[in-house]
Amino acid sequence: MTTQQKKERLRAYYETHTMVVHATNLMRPNIYLELGILDFVTINRVVPFVQKAIGVDISNKSLSLKHPSIEFHHMTTDEFFEENKDLKIDFAFIDADHSYETCLKDFLNCEARLNELGIIAMHDTYPVDLRDHWVGDCWKVVKYIKANLLQYETFTFPICPGLTLVRKAGWVVE
Repeated sequence: MTTQQKKERLRAYYETHTMVVHATNLMRPNIYLELGILDFVTINRVVPFVQKAIGVDISNKSLSLKHPSIEFHHMTTDEFFEENKDLKIDFAFIDADHSYETCLKDFLNCEARLNELGIIAMHDTYPVDLRDHWVGDCWKVVKYIKANLLQYETFTFPICPGLTLVRKAGWVVE
């Protein structure tokens, strides 16, 4: 891969995170949950648009917190969901473990806690090269949703590494 290709890939990576920020700006969700934190790049930027921002990561990145209203949990996503069974969320951004099994479990845990008009955004869902270690095989979760969870509709932005938005089908604004 050339230096230019690497720069383009990195730009696209950050642009997908920027889409999440724009979505929260438009939606103004009460509860925003981010699974997997890259130095708080995204969660620090959504704070002005949400009532409460919750971040979960296995690495202790609390030194990167830039806003006191961010609630950070240094634990696995499984541990977080076990401790927060009654949590209701309006917007979730899944960008943690990139394995199919964990991404699916994270999606199902978010889905079980999603408010009626909520959105789940999943990162790394449009791989250009399936051997790409950044993406893993979490993109398969979108296929699973389309085949098995017909109550949801998905939209994937066709740029690598990809961002998929998931919402309940038949969502009607009255």
